[in-house]
Amino acid sequence: STSTDQIYDVVVDNNNDYIITGYTYGIDFPITTGGCYGTSAGASDIFVTKIRIDGDDRDLDWSTYYGGAGDEYGYAITNDLDNNLFVTGATFNFEIDESERFPLISGDFFNDNVFTEDAAADCKGFILKISEEGDCLWATLFGGDNRTFPRDITNNNENIVIVGNQIDANGNFPLEPSDYEDVFFDDFDDAEGSGGATSFVSMFNNNTDLLWSTFIGDNAHNGAV
Repeated sequence: STSTDQIYDVVVDNNNDYIITGYTYGIDFPITTGGCYGTSAGASDIFVTKIRIDGDDRDLDWSTYYGGAGDEYGYAITNDLDNNLFVTGATFNFEIDESERFPLISGDFFNDNVFTEDAAADCKGFILKISEEGDCLWATLFGGDNRTFPRDITNNNENIVIVGNQIDANGNFPLEPSDYEDVFFDDFDDAEGSGGATSFVSMFNNNTDLLWSTFIGDNAHNGAV
């Protein structure tokens, strides 16, 4: 676009086509008809773009925005054997009306996991599933009361795994089973101050059900990159 664009990740699907994700501040980012969103919804939006490879030809197959009125960033993307795409990243929607936040699409458990209004720089992780043709199939939030930053995503055609960072992990991060909470140091005010972080690993099935989730780290500042 004519504004700031950033590519964060790329995946090659089973047809050897390339799909990229990142974020854009541009209202003129190259978008095709029939995608999830044809116009920019906020300050920065996620983009997902598929480039079809045919010999020496490189054609734009489809491209779409996704996001609400706040800032969204697409950090990582993966695909399954059916060439469905899974995108993860972060959405910042603090002090934005609920109707203008990151759009949720029918999934399961975490569609009710909405933002808390009393956390400064409120940020949640998200997972977005897109079909091979560029149709948005489901979108859900994921995270605790404070800032959640998923950094990478993969799947084995049955389950989805994301890794990332949770800031101030004392606040209500979804752990499954609950006794996994014993594996992380939870006195972050003493260890790192109010900005203390720990890493997390979380697994979902293909319909967003949380199968297991745990922190991983010690009493130092930990982060997944």
